[in-house]
Amino acid sequence: MDRFPALILIGGDVPASLAPELLGEIQDDRAMIDWKDVDPPNTVEALLGSASKHGGYLRLCSSYADYGEFDNLERWLHSHRIPYRRSSDAYCEYDATLQIYDGGVASPKDFLMHDQSEYGKICVPAATLKTFIEEYEADRRALPVERIGEAADCMIDSIKSAAGLDIPPLPPFRIV
Repeated sequence: MDRFPALILIGGDVPASLAPELLGEIQDDRAMIDWKDVDPPNTVEALLGSASKHGGYLRLCSSYADYGEFDNLERWLHSHRIPYRRSSDAYCEYDATLQIYDGGVASPKDFLMHDQSEYGKICVPAATLKTFIEEYEADRRALPVERIGEAADCMIDSIKSAAGLDIPPLPPFRIV
C-alpha cells in the first residue's frame, strides 16, 4: 500500500451525538491535528481547538495517509453529509489531487492540482478544455445565431464546473 501526505479541512455542523464517532474515524485513519503529532486527537476540545486555529475549519493531516486519503473518515463524512476538502501530494504514479464534497447528495468531486502546497489551485486537463471547445464550435455551427449565447453560457458553466468554481465555500466547523 502506498502512503503519502494528505490534508483534510472539515466544515459544517456535526451533531454532538456524532462527535464520538467522528473521533473514532479520525483515530482509525491516524489523522493528526499537526504534521508533527504522534497520536490522533481524542477529545472534542482538541477538534474545536484545531478549528479555532485554522480559520474555523477542522484541519487534519497525515504524512503517511493510505493512498493520500482518509478513507474511513471521508466515507463517514459523506454518509453524514458533512462537507470537506481533502488534498494529497503527488507520489510516484499518483497525481496531486483535491477532493471536494459539499455536503449534498452528490458524490465528492476530484480535481487535479499542481501540487498540495498550491492548495486550491486546480489544473483542468487540456483534453477537457478541448472537449468543451469542440462542443461549443459544433453548437456554433449548428445553432441559429440568436442561440449562440446559450452555447457560450453552457461552455462557461462546463469550465467553471471542471475548475471547481461552482462549489460553494466550506462552512465553518461546529459541533452542535
